[in-house]
This record gives sequence, structure tokens and C-alpha cells, in this order.
Amino acid sequence: MDYFLRKLYRFLGLIFPILYIIFTKKVALVFLSIITVIFIFVDIIRLRKASVNKWICQYLGWIWSEKEKNRISGTTYFLISVLIIILLFPKNIAITACFFSVFGDAFAGLIGKRFGKVKLVNNKTLEGSISFFIACLIVGYFLNLSRIELSLANIVIGSLAGAIIEQISIKIDDNFTIALVVAIVLFLIKLI
Repeated sequence: MDYFLRKLYRFLGLIFPILYIIFTKKVALVFLSIITVIFIFVDIIRLRKASVNKWICQYLGWIWSEKEKNRISGTTYFLISVLIIILLFPKNIAITACFFSVFGDAFAGLIGKRFGKVKLVNNKTLEGSISFFIACLIVGYFLNLSRIELSLANIVIGSLAGAIIEQISIKIDDNFTIALVVAIVLFLIKLI
């Protein structure tokens, strides 16, 4: 049940790209910066004070995986990534990368955990990666119907990049890398 709730909690990350769609870059960055600083501060405090960490984990522990309870949270990594993306990339790329990260990761986790049979890297599944890719294709299609203009090639390649980076075993938390890699790939495609 905690795993399912954590994946649902992940959808709160949509606040930031939606905020960026509605308001200016400056408003989105100010709001996101405040939230990011709060999460960094909470992580620093809870990791330095075992009693604080224990108290926070008792009441909010469901939002973290077991390994996150003693390290920087995935939410903090995600917020830092989104901050970098909104700061450095064009609006349509930043929004797309954030949406792909949220939907792709959530669906990869939920489908992979429930139906995954073929194990790949880091105990992740082929079915989860396929779900990531399909979720991003669907999200990309709907983003394209809105004010976010993306070519079909951008949607497919961005979805594939996200699914691959989610699967790759690296030392950096995938909550940080997924959106950032998708943004970089979409930006490079735009340059070609």
C-alpha cells in the first residue's frame, strides 16, 4: 500500500509544470525555489538529527522508499531537477520533461510492480519500462494538443530517452536524471 501511495504522491510533481503553463517563468521559479529550499532544509535536518528523522518517518515515511529514509529524498532530487530544467530550457521542453518524468516514473513503478515478470536493471522490469514509454507517448500526444508544440519525433525520442534513463543503473537518483535527460535530448533534437 505504501508503494502505491508513493506513486500517487508523485503526481503532486505536476503542480510545477502546470504552474509554469499558467504563469510566467519567474513566478514558477520563485514558487519552485521556495519549495525546493524547504525540502532541502528538511532533508538536512532529518539526516543530521536521528530523532527528527524518526519523527518525520513516523508520520510522513510513506512518501519515501526504505532507502530514502536515510538519504536525500527522491522528492528533493526531483525538485532540484525541475528547477534546473525550468531555468535552462525553453518552456515547451521544460514542461514536457517534467510531465514525462512524473507520468513515466509513476506508471513504470505501478505497472512494473504489479505485472512485471522480466527483470532488468536495479530490479526494474521490462513491463515497467514499456509502461513508462507508453505513458509518455500518451502524455506527449495530449501536450501537443495544448499550447505545447512538439513533433511526433520529439515525443517518441523523448519518451524513449526517459524510459532508457529510468532503467540505467547509475549512482545518481533517477528522480533527478529522468527529467533532466529528457530535457537535454529534446533540446538537442531541436538543434538538429
